[in-house]
Amino acid sequence: MHLLGQVEGRTIAAVTGWLNQRPAAWREQVAFVAIDMCTIFKSAVRAALPQARLVVDHFHVVQLTNQALTEIRRRITVQIRGRRGRKGNREWELRNRLTRSAARMHASQLDPMVDDLHALGRIGTPILAA
Repeated sequence: MHLLGQVEGRTIAAVTGWLNQRPAAWREQVAFVAIDMCTIFKSAVRAALPQARLVVDHFHVVQLTNQALTEIRRRITVQIRGRRGRKGNREWELRNRLTRSAARMHASQLDPMVDDLHALGRIGTPILAA
């Protein structure tokens, strides 16, 4: 994967303008475009590179997933405990481990975390589902 260009501004005109400045032969060879989940980029790429397949870059997928998981953990804690999580609440103590890649965790870390969340019942079940 290569970063071929970066354009100042987040407008359709700025992105399509940059793409349309490239030679037509170059544009026709572009098969994939990795973007963040910005609809402006999606519209610009669709307009200037209709043959290209859009993919969302890994960083932004992980970032969005971690934000959703954190929001669910916080919301469930408030709903059930009636307050924010804090030291002594297992779901709060696991907050950093929950957003770590399972591929980077040893089973000796992952299995007990899953067991702890199962043991939390009404709090742990939605967190595990997320």
